[in-house]
Amino acid sequence: MSSKERTGSLLAVLDKCSTGAGRRLLRQRILAPSRCVDTINERLAAVSIFFYDQALTTHVR
Repeated sequence: MSSKERTGSLLAVLDKCSTGAGRRLLRQRILAPSRCVDTINERLAAVSIFFYDQALTTHVR
């Protein structure tokens, strides 16, 4: 997807990834979200960790 095609898209708004691999994973998860409840809960737990621990988020970046 070219940057012109991304402009104004959900992906463009959410993509703050530092690496190409991160951008590809985010794109894949947006285009084909999981329907498995366990997978969804695992991802939610990971997001919660970074949301509530800003120091960790800064360190990982």
